[in-house]
Amino acid sequence: MHSVQSLQDEVSEIRIAMSREEFEVMPHMLDVHDLHVQEYCKHADVAQDRDAVQALQAMQQELVRMMRERQRKLLELIRAQRTSATASRAYARVGRI
Repeated sequence: MHSVQSLQDEVSEIRIAMSREEFEVMPHMLDVHDLHVQEYCKHADVAQDRDAVQALQAMQQELVRMMRERQRKLLELIRAQRTSATASRAYARVGRI
């Protein structure tokens, strides 16, 4: 049986993996965490643990925000790489003329 504390610990571990750019392990970690949250919700007295559950939700929302920010940065890098590659090809064509 999972507790709110164990779920919060999982979110912290996911954040650590993200900060270390261990992206290959994150999908599994997220899937396991999702399963544990579902199991917890089936058996927990959410009303009794309301404050802890709200803290867990805040942690999850912050993690999602961090993931979206990382995604935004990666998209910027991809766009910059495309622009750089296009410029390189243009210079190469000019050099052949």
